Amino acid sequence: MKLTAAASSAGPNGMLLFAYQDPTHYRWVKISRSDVRIGQTGDFGGVARGTKEMVLRSHPIGRFILLTVKIYPDGWVRVFEGSGTGTRAVGAYRFLSGECRAS
Repeated sequence: MKLTAAASSAGPNGMLLFAYQDPTHYRWVKISRSDVRIGQTGDFGGVARGTKEMVLRSHPIGRFILLTVKIYPDGWVRVFEGSGTGTRAVGAYRFLSGECRAS
């Protein structure tokens, strides 16, 4: 992913959608100049809408960032930046019906 100088400081510059149900019900990972967020739009699967995990993280403008999102069947979503020995865990959240667990 490459963030641009025209990115909005108020919103994401990039977003990956998953668990898509319809235009008002889906889960996402958003990246901006200042943070990475994991969350969902709409209430479904026993989980309320909103940002579930936010990690403050500075991202350079005009440079490519390798962003890996791993989605597991047990509800975990894990976000990583970089590659090879430079890979860093950025954030994680487990979507569970009626409860939340971040680490």
